[in-house]
Amino acid sequence: MEKLTAANDSLKAAHDARERDYKAEIDELDKEEQRLIDGLKKLDQDKLDVAEANGDVDVADSDLVEINAGGKVIAAVRSTLTQYKGTRLEALFAGRWDKKIQRDSACKIFLDVNPVCFQAIVDFLNEVKISTNENPAAPPSVEAEYQNILMHQLELFGLADIVFPVELPDSYIIGKKNYAKLIHDWLREVQSDGNLTLLYRSSRDGQSHSTFHSRCDNQGATLTVVETAEGHIIGGYSDVNWPSGHYSGQYVASDKAFLFSVLPTGDFAPSKMKLTGRNNASAIYNHASYGPTFGGGHDLRVQDACLYLNIGNTYQPAPSKIAGYRTFTIKELEVFRLTPKANFAKKLKVSRDGIGAPNNETPSPRKVQNFSCSINKAINEKWATLAEVKSELTVLKESFRDEEKFIKFFSSGKDKDIIPLNVCGTAMTTTRQTLQVFKDSVLASKILIAEPDDSSTNQKPVKEWNSEDVVAWLNSIKGLSSSIVKSFEEDEVTGQELLALEKEDLVEFGVTKKGTIAYLFAEIKRLARAQGQNVVLIEHSPYCFGKIIDHLRLESMFVKGLVDHKPEVPIVRASEKSRFEKVVKHYFPGESSKFLLEN
Repeated sequence: MEKLTAANDSLKAAHDARERDYKAEIDELDKEEQRLIDGLKKLDQDKLDVAEANGDVDVADSDLVEINAGGKVIAAVRSTLTQYKGTRLEALFAGRWDKKIQRDSACKIFLDVNPVCFQAIVDFLNEVKISTNENPAAPPSVEAEYQNILMHQLELFGLADIVFPVELPDSYIIGKKNYAKLIHDWLREVQSDGNLTLLYRSSRDGQSHSTFHSRCDNQGATLTVVETAEGHIIGGYSDVNWPSGHYSGQYVASDKAFLFSVLPTGDFAPSKMKLTGRNNASAIYNHASYGPTFGGGHDLRVQDACLYLNIGNTYQPAPSKIAGYRTFTIKELEVFRLTPKANFAKKLKVSRDGIGAPNNETPSPRKVQNFSCSINKAINEKWATLAEVKSELTVLKESFRDEEKFIKFFSSGKDKDIIPLNVCGTAMTTTRQTLQVFKDSVLASKILIAEPDDSSTNQKPVKEWNSEDVVAWLNSIKGLSSSIVKSFEEDEVTGQELLALEKEDLVEFGVTKKGTIAYLFAEIKRLARAQGQNVVLIEHSPYCFGKIIDHLRLESMFVKGLVDHKPEVPIVRASEKSRFEKVVKHYFPGESSKFLLEN
């Protein structure tokens, strides 16, 4: 009996220990869940506090938001603009920063961005709302000359990784996300982005031209990447086949091929060398005894275990570290096939449901193995779910911290810092800070001369009027009945609300006669124009000057740290290049013009 008693005691002790272990595990799950719930609540409260201090807590998804995008008015429903939670775009239009965002004289939100590209983004967002995984929205698209601007805008608004998720290639050279993103950005600029599939790796397949051709010929568009013994990463993109069987050599034309270089140590900025346009017929050179070769002067040539550079013939000149005729020993050579990206709508779904960029890595969840299989499975599933929620919360917190810097870009300056331009009859709008990115330029000087003197007027801006100021102004309008004025007074209409009124709104204030409606509406618009800035006349080609403004906008984004890459020089139509160069040199004489002109 003693043995049985001992056995029972041992069984009970083991059972109790297992119960304690189970309870402890459940307690840990509950604590972690509560921590995450508290974290989400605190984040929501922080956002509410910001909204109460800087925005409008009564905003609705159904609100119509009117945006002055670089001089063009674009309207969208708030829910359309905020459907990708955790992005900068959502932060901008969620309402919690409404009091800080810069507005034009008509009280419309002002964004100093290229209107063509912003319209493309809004069109995409509208399409997303009516799309499905089976019939997805097409990514935003613009003409080739605006593609670089569009990519910067997508990055600015936190949409780049959502619209074009970065998939890390099977690469020893560009397997890191920053390298992969950079190269995908360059590929998108020539409208050639796709999935990278490894065709050839020298350390795996052997360093020989015959192996390169056997694996890479007739594979369509390819990306060649070389890592030198010195640590340089240099390569090229070809949108055309490497044709097979050419023992005497053959040139192949391309309009999209380019070379690139990256130095991991940061000694020089990443550089993309585009075709000069003078000899595109010799963009690619194919020879059975060479590896991948680019350019009529053999700007880049792989032969045996060496990389030979002579960049500056068919392609734009290279950075100084690799300029001139140079020879490097190849440490690794990889060639990838580019194939069109698969349906990306499925990749967007997670982000649309409230998670940030889809490439965030979820931390490895805790795993339990000391219970029964079914209990282990249930507990591990919950730990995995909590790990996903924790990752989501981290993303949302980081995006919220990023908001202030981003919002400051669209809120710095006063009303007078929004500059309306009359460019030979074409209306454009930008900001003083954009036009003065390069403060010593002729353009910056012109705007400084045009800057209004704050001391010249003590008049309070209409947008700062209280209801008493509005009533005083209405009483000054001849022929306006006292009943109409009283209606405005009872509703405590402010100056900002007054400027936002449309004709149909006036009926709500007892203005019923068509003539009176037209009269009062005209007075309100005249008041708005009087409060607006003086229009700056620019007597140059709207196309050329528009290119300058767009580039200055991108430079400003880069200087403020809101985009990662310094913008490339603008793509200009062949028929406008000569005039563009003259206009640039007029506003940016001497060496200062280089940031806008190709070498």
